[in-house]
Amino acid sequence: MTLTTSMNQFTFTAIREGREVVMPIVLPAYTDHLQLSLEQMEKGFEAVIAQLDGRPDAISFAFAGPADYIHGIIDSPPNFPAYHKVPLGPILKQKFGIPVYINNGGNLFAYGEALAGALPNVNMLLEMEGYDTHYTNLIGVTIGTGLGGGIVIDDKLVRGDNGVAAEIWCMPDKICCDQTSNDPAIYDPERVVESIVSARGVSFAYQHFSGETIERKALDILAIAEGKMKGDQAAALHAFERFGESLGHVIALLISTIDGLVVIGGTLTKAKAFYTPSLMKEMDRVLFDGKQKQYKRLPLRVFNLDDKQVFEEFSHGHKEKVKIPGTTCVVERDTMRRVPVMTSTLGWKNAISYGAYAFALLMLDKKKKTC
Repeated sequence: MTLTTSMNQFTFTAIREGREVVMPIVLPAYTDHLQLSLEQMEKGFEAVIAQLDGRPDAISFAFAGPADYIHGIIDSPPNFPAYHKVPLGPILKQKFGIPVYINNGGNLFAYGEALAGALPNVNMLLEMEGYDTHYTNLIGVTIGTGLGGGIVIDDKLVRGDNGVAAEIWCMPDKICCDQTSNDPAIYDPERVVESIVSARGVSFAYQHFSGETIERKALDILAIAEGKMKGDQAAALHAFERFGESLGHVIALLISTIDGLVVIGGTLTKAKAFYTPSLMKEMDRVLFDGKQKQYKRLPLRVFNLDDKQVFEEFSHGHKEKVKIPGTTCVVERDTMRRVPVMTSTLGWKNAISYGAYAFALLMLDKKKKTC
């Protein structure tokens, strides 16, 4: 059984052989009342069990952090204030008598996309077109209420020795490289990047650029940017531009460390038309050494696969033949180092659910092998 959490609700479902086998159950989360929230959680899982023709093997889901995911203890998430040092995993295990696995959403999103979403889909398209390129690493980024991340290398989820790998929300925000617009109120490397790359970050940036005293919701600011709602459209566009700049900064850091396909999911991907240009610009920008020699920020080309017209160039690469001296033999290679960046087509909720399902299977298999 799996659970998807949002700020105000829980969504429960069950997956068997990679497919959802029940009607999802949606219940209010009561994030500021622990007893009511736990009762809702038990009620939701019991409703799922009632739809099954047998007992489930495990409970696996994502929950907001900070948390000790290895031991299933939730430590005061901002969006779930009632959960202060709550041993949620042990509580549910005691109640239902089956293993309980809890991860953060970024990890499970990345795992789901690596096994059943972006990674196999891109590789399948490349194979169908007869191209040699094949990706084995994936970086998942979730953008919405907060900023989350996950890393999968060779089909293995990287959790870290302390269970906090890919906690990208707390990376420092970028330093403005354009002195003419170096506004300390909006560019602050002492601030965590999530303060810009999140729903509240969009609200903050819009308020800063517009001068409005009321706080707007991120999706309302998107409607203003689209011209569907009254407001300061220029400020809305600037807010998403600033959002994309910092998101590109984070992704560039991840790519230079992991070198893998990047997939972005979450509610704020609805604004991709407005943040993608500055995201790509940030990843493609030039850096300098101490002697003013120019270097590309990334030693490879970044392709926006949301733009279908770029797929042909991305997939073909640049073939080269290098002759072996003294022989007629040649070595063929592709000189274009490249990485795709794309928006999830699986959907972040579906990716998280599949990731939770796959993670449970992995842990149950490990348990069998150690018995």
